[in-house]
Amino acid sequence: MKYFLAFFCSVLFLPCLAFADVKINEVAWMGTSTSQYSEWIELYNSGSSDISLAGWKLYKAGDEALFTLSKTIKAGGYMLVERTTASAPDAVPGINDESGSFGNGGLSNSGEDLALKDDKGNVMDSLSYASGWPAGDIATKDTMQWNGTTWITAPGTPDMQNAAVADVPPPTTSGSSGSPTSTSASSSSNTSSPSKNSAGSSSGTKTTSTKSKLTVMVPKNIFQGVQNEFDATATLSDTLRTGQGYYYWNMGNGVTYMQTTLSPIMYTYPYAGTYTVSLSYYASTLSAQPALQDTANAVVTVPTATLAVVDNGSALQIINNGTKAMNIGQWPISTTQGNRALPPMTIIAAKAHITVTAQLLGLSRFQNPVLHTPDGAVVGSKK
Repeated sequence: MKYFLAFFCSVLFLPCLAFADVKINEVAWMGTSTSQYSEWIELYNSGSSDISLAGWKLYKAGDEALFTLSKTIKAGGYMLVERTTASAPDAVPGINDESGSFGNGGLSNSGEDLALKDDKGNVMDSLSYASGWPAGDIATKDTMQWNGTTWITAPGTPDMQNAAVADVPPPTTSGSSGSPTSTSASSSSNTSSPSKNSAGSSSGTKTTSTKSKLTVMVPKNIFQGVQNEFDATATLSDTLRTGQGYYYWNMGNGVTYMQTTLSPIMYTYPYAGTYTVSLSYYASTLSAQPALQDTANAVVTVPTATLAVVDNGSALQIINNGTKAMNIGQWPISTTQGNRALPPMTIIAAKAHITVTAQLLGLSRFQNPVLHTPDGAVVGSKK
């Protein structure tokens, strides 16, 4: 009999054990850099089974309904619950797990009590932070993330694994609130130190004045879906050149990189827009503020082209419809005979065209050609 009871209890509690695997994993209570209303909450299923969350609800302040869920969360997967408003209809572009209005004004920046309940009203997870959020930053828009041990502040990781350690806060300004330190090509600080190669000062003492400086360099022509190289130069004084120094990149859309040695960043913007790329140098991992900072604008556009088959298919004319030169080297052209990549450094000037032969690409003729970006997006086609 006792074995039957043990088996019965194990079967009875299996659903609850599975449901208990769904937790509140990340909270963007501060919104995003695009809008303070673009709040989102991420759920994580640490279990080995998919779980239907239909009828589950997120609550705040005890029993005030915030959002009703309707979809299934995959095993080991994430689900992003996005707040939508008239002025901020898409909190995290490209992710469409669950979205809708959050009850009664969304999340308070001063803190909330949150609860996740199943369709029967059982509490699956809860957070008691009405007196203040334990993590997250309203100024930098870094989110509140659970790293398996505690809540930490780090750049948002929607629908992906959270950061393991807290991030050093991105740059803040010493000037006016909310504005970048500099919008010029570089920013700098002056320090002086003795040197064998120093120029003589007015007092006759040989010293050198080292101008510490960062300069961010972005490509002139940046297209959506095409990888580009973002580079920078750094000049560090002796006082800033430390063994614990590091560089912090922000690509302007929330994507960040940290380097101990400055090197080019290879990055592909998935969406068009104007992004402010920033680079900061921190002299130590304990530094709360950057020693140097620079920004530069990256204007990302959608590449467009018109294709025209000429000479009965023996050649293809590619017309650049944009106002920027396009380097379409290594971009694939798909045809009924297969895919072919254009030779490296094949450049079309703005509002100009080139003509390539089928023979050049190892084709007998062009038929139904389609030009793609390296990530597969269609640039132009001709039927």
